[in-house]
Amino acid sequence: MSMNQNRRKKNQSRNQRRTRRDRGGASVGAGRPTLIGRHNKITDLAEAHHDLSIDDEQAAVLLQREGQYRQAVYFFLQAMEKLTRYAVFSEVSPDAPSSDGQTYRERTRTHDLDVLLTVLLEVFKETINDSRVSEQIEQQMNAVVLQGQFFGLLHNDVRYPRYMERRKSDVLLELNAKDATMAADKLARLKAFIEGFQQLKALRNGERTIPEPTKETSRKPTSASDFKF
Repeated sequence: MSMNQNRRKKNQSRNQRRTRRDRGGASVGAGRPTLIGRHNKITDLAEAHHDLSIDDEQAAVLLQREGQYRQAVYFFLQAMEKLTRYAVFSEVSPDAPSSDGQTYRERTRTHDLDVLLTVLLEVFKETINDSRVSEQIEQQMNAVVLQGQFFGLLHNDVRYPRYMERRKSDVLLELNAKDATMAADKLARLKAFIEGFQQLKALRNGERTIPEPTKETSRKPTSASDFKF
């Protein structure tokens, strides 16, 4: 092999290594990785989701004030997702098996709020273990929180256009100030529903004080007293 061939082979090998490294998150042509952020170990998955939910809500409020209603709705929905996971993981271990054989970690690995709220309702009913009260919890979820709203397609529809077979056309969901206010109200109702359940559980367990969330937000248009279990 000639010197030029040997040099060419070394350059090809170097470029292949650089390409693999770049695909792993490094800047193109960089000498070492330039990853965005870093992963830190957490010890309380429920608390982590609660804190992230507050961050999302705060971002949503700022965007709503600036008239960025689409992004505001997205972050209100994100806050609801994380708040639901917080409530689930406050009651059960993420790796505990659920009714369908999957772990709760697996069942909550979705952006579909309809699925997440179904899991939450299941966990609350199993925790209380009282058929009469469980029926009341489900009624409150449907009547006060959901109010006929389906969330299944919202996660993607808020962010992207999609093809609607019925119209034979690409469509984009339009969102305005009223929609952002409605999303904020849904989040407030979900917070109150979860707090109401926690109060109910504490009273049934004979506790005199109600556990407080790790952080508080100033926006609480709906209170836990609105829920009668």
